[in-house]
Amino acid sequence: MFFRRVRPHVPTFEEKIERARQAGFTGIPSGAPGVVRLTRDGFGADVTHAGIRSMGLLVDNQIAALVDEGFQKFWHTSAGRRQPAIAAVLTAFHNAEEDLKEALGLESYYNESLGTRFDRHMYDRVGKRDLGLPRRPWERPL
Repeated sequence: MFFRRVRPHVPTFEEKIERARQAGFTGIPSGAPGVVRLTRDGFGADVTHAGIRSMGLLVDNQIAALVDEGFQKFWHTSAGRRQPAIAAVLTAFHNAEEDLKEALGLESYYNESLGTRFDRHMYDRVGKRDLGLPRRPWERPL
């Protein structure tokens, strides 16, 4: 018909992974079901059908999270390793993250493209904020 609209194609998970491979990422199945680890240029991302679960620098085959410690940014692994984040590595991280989002068909937001988005903030004023409720000044230990 004249006013017939073409339905948009919703890519399957396998098609998204294939587009990421065409963008230069290497995909290997992760230990968890339904999770694929995509790697490129020393960075890795665990990807599910819903999107990117975690992304960061690969350190000892673990994905390190980017942590803001106020005076400097660090990559932290779950095993406790800590590595400073330098500008050249952060620039490469931004490029890999944007390429992966484009390949997976995810939205790229303006505020995320301006700079680095941190997984945790651990500088002096909010250092214990991510660990639970902070102790209030009027709550003193007995």
